[in-house]
Amino acid sequence: MITLKTLLKQVDDGRSFGLNWYARAYVDCDTMADKLNVSTELFVYAAAVFSPRVQVSRSINMAIEWLKDPEIKPAGCMANVYNTAMKYRDTLQLNGPKTENFRRSILSAGMDDSLCIDVWACRALGVEQSKAYNVGQYAKIRRLFNRASVKTGLTLPQLQACQWYSSMVKAGRNPNGVNLISQSQLESVGN
Repeated sequence: MITLKTLLKQVDDGRSFGLNWYARAYVDCDTMADKLNVSTELFVYAAAVFSPRVQVSRSINMAIEWLKDPEIKPAGCMANVYNTAMKYRDTLQLNGPKTENFRRSILSAGMDDSLCIDVWACRALGVEQSKAYNVGQYAKIRRLFNRASVKTGLTLPQLQACQWYSSMVKAGRNPNGVNLISQSQLESVGN
């Protein structure tokens, strides 16, 4: 696993875009929820539940499809993800640590203490994704992020979003404009 110094460098490299990513995500989710005539909490739940193992834009498209007609499984959606969406839609509870932390980070606009460890975080941390949420490994990751939080004054979601942005750039991806919901997705739903 990386050192605090390395994490702080990653965070600094991604600060320009990542710092307010969750705050922008909340505003976008609130706007999309209004367009779909659903609660912000329901839209964020859908965005989180459809997020595993797909690109951000695809998860949002699946969330929109599902919210328009929950009885039809969105195209390209894994069966277990759809079943989870249906099982918990009345309670808006999520059973996976990544998806629940992602949901909490969005709903708090990045101001809570949740820590979403996704595939990009695992790569940047030098941790196997399959082991990231093992009790001992997650505790180490959380301690590292807590130490970085004390040093920077940033919340855990802010740190994670900054690291995510930095990781995308380092991997040769162009994350500029990678908001949770794109302008074209907002426009596709109408008013």
